[in-house]
Amino acid sequence: MAGVGSTVPAGGVKQGGTAPRGNVVVPNAEELEWVTIKSQLEAAHQNESLLMRRFKENPFVPIGCIFTACVLTYGIYSFSKGRSKMSQKMMRLRIVAQGATLVALVGGVMMGAGQKI
Repeated sequence: MAGVGSTVPAGGVKQGGTAPRGNVVVPNAEELEWVTIKSQLEAAHQNESLLMRRFKENPFVPIGCIFTACVLTYGIYSFSKGRSKMSQKMMRLRIVAQGATLVALVGGVMMGAGQKI
């Protein structure tokens, strides 16, 4: 097999049995190692859903989203029942919950970036 960066002459035959056109660079197994690694990573990630993977990476974001949705729903329910004070409290709490979720999101991104460096 040809070495790294070597070429097969125009009259030569490639490994697959077909004649090359012009000079062709034939990669060796070390150059194609990333293909094997990529397929192994894809196989590992197919077993785990994207939602569960994201939840494990930063659990505070989905929890914050669910809490925000619950507060919003209860605030709308209170408004429909005519309890304006409770509705106002829930809308203020919703803003706080959204802010906390945003802080968790930014913190998770920064922690993830710190791990990759």
